Amino acid sequence: MLSPAGGGTVNLFARTTNGHIGYFGQSSPTSGFSQGAFLGTTSPVFAGDPSVTTAASGGMIVAAIDVNGDVWGIDQAGPGTAFREWYRISLSGNTGGATSIVLSAGAGGTVNIVARTADGHIALFGQTGPTSGFSTGTYLGNQSMTFAGDPRVMLFDNGAMIVTTTDAAGATWAIDQPSPGEAFRSWYQV
Repeated sequence: MLSPAGGGTVNLFARTTNGHIGYFGQSSPTSGFSQGAFLGTTSPVFAGDPSVTTAASGGMIVAAIDVNGDVWGIDQAGPGTAFREWYRISLSGNTGGATSIVLSAGAGGTVNIVARTADGHIALFGQTGPTSGFSTGTYLGNQSMTFAGDPRVMLFDNGAMIVTTTDAAGATWAIDQPSPGEAFRSWYQV
């Protein structure tokens, strides 16, 4: 992830073999990477790989799914500041795989996370404003649609979100917003 801290620094995040999230970062655009540290003084044990984006504040935000199926986040107050503590975003313990995260242009810059539920639905955990907490999750699209692949969220040129995933047969599906902050349309096969 490219952070605006220190004039633009690259930061790497990875799940360790013991289920914690390791962080390796540059102190300046031309420096090497740090030897690494774990995020947070206490941490859930994670089963899914982390995803990361930059929030409207310029600080980075990391999301991952723990062994109990809950989505967790940790963030910085601003560019280059220390990471705060982990906080649970989902409350049902019903997700699995890997999260995907993006900074949307909606409502002045909101972070949105997608994850696949245990029963194959795609859930969205989003902010209502740049400084709000996250929703506890809502299903995207028709609830009779189920998927086998982890979702990925990206942005169109106009800043609207598009989410893609695959079904059990390997077909790729997408759902998108017409413009930033608007409701998602229906799932369609790509």
